[in-house]
Amino acid sequence: MATKALKQVPNWRTDEEADRWLQEVNLADYDLGETESLIEWLRREASPKTAQLNIRVSHVLKHDLDDIAKKLDVPTQKLARSFLEAGIRAMALKKTVVRRRGRQGT
Repeated sequence: MATKALKQVPNWRTDEEADRWLQEVNLADYDLGETESLIEWLRREASPKTAQLNIRVSHVLKHDLDDIAKKLDVPTQKLARSFLEAGIRAMALKKTVVRRRGRQGT
């Protein structure tokens, strides 16, 4: 018996689109394999974005971010948020590894 091909998770332009999508679909039909964990992914995508972060960046960095967002067909703000989340996850993993090494030596 052939396995049903999983659908790709779409890129939403707004939180409202993500909320509607989550209410209408069966997540078992979607490929969530590259997502860190289903619970974390749902928490991050479905939670309201109420906190605000304002930063100054160089014109070159902003232009690069806009270009990447346009190529991926995602809003620049969502792409920037994704980059921040990925960086924070990477730092958390690095910190965990350092802590484990430190504990082993003591």
